[in-house]
Amino acid sequence: MALLTDEVRRYIGHKGDRFAACEVVQDSEVRRFCQAIMDPDPAYAGGRDAASGTGRTAPPLFPVFVFRTPSDAPDMLTVRASDPDFDGLTPGVGNGLPELPLRGLRLLNGGAEVEFFQSAEVGDRVFQQSTYADIVEKSSKSGPMLLVTIDTLYTNQRREPLVRYRRTQIRR
Repeated sequence: MALLTDEVRRYIGHKGDRFAACEVVQDSEVRRFCQAIMDPDPAYAGGRDAASGTGRTAPPLFPVFVFRTPSDAPDMLTVRASDPDFDGLTPGVGNGLPELPLRGLRLLNGGAEVEFFQSAEVGDRVFQQSTYADIVEKSSKSGPMLLVTIDTLYTNQRREPLVRYRRTQIRR
């Protein structure tokens, strides 16, 4: 049975909307992120430098994790509770892409590639835009599987690139 149908294949190259994190990069969020990843680098520890006009920079992967569901957003478990096809998988804020029509297939992490351009700074507004870069069918010992590659570009309010995060999902 082929998993890569024409219907699924049509999603390749689909680009989602560019959207912003619910809040600007905040000093306290950078501090907590640094504590969580146990990175004591002094570059992430200071406040705004009045002489240079620069502020605290965030660690390179911070833009990937700054997206969260706003406190006034509906709970997706409640919203989808009556959907018989809902498998309980809630991607949090999501990536702006439509769900693939892959009912009943499990999702596994197939890895990620990260390209860094520049750090986000306190006060920046971080945006993301994702694309279904590729969807490929492969055979495994346990049967067919799809490798779904999602390319997400994180930018600041000036549309300057911060991070490109290219991840692969295994669907089987």
